[in-house]
Amino acid sequence: MALIAIAAGIGAVVGQSSDSSSRTERPHAAERPRLAPYAQNPLSVRGTGFRPHERVRVAVKGVEAPETLTARASAKGVFFVGFRHVSGCDSVTVTASGSKGSRASFNLSQIACIEP
Repeated sequence: MALIAIAAGIGAVVGQSSDSSSRTERPHAAERPRLAPYAQNPLSVRGTGFRPHERVRVAVKGVEAPETLTARASAKGVFFVGFRHVSGCDSVTVTASGSKGSRASFNLSQIACIEP
């Protein structure tokens, strides 16, 4: 659990998110798409602030076998995905791209890993 807390902190600081559909108007922080680690092994991530029912492609890079998954955001703009071959102790970049323009990402560093 310590890894998740540390990784979430790093994700909040390092992660970048934007909503390309409202470039002229800045949305409230609660409405911005965000992506963060949710579980460690295998690595699971949680997306929030995406458009309702938006189809989202979530990709992980920085491992031997990059992986891309597809999710559908709930009516509240939330989704979860789990990468079967990625550990929370891998140094990876995870990006989420929504079909309605929502985007978010985070970088997870091996430095933040605490082995169980």
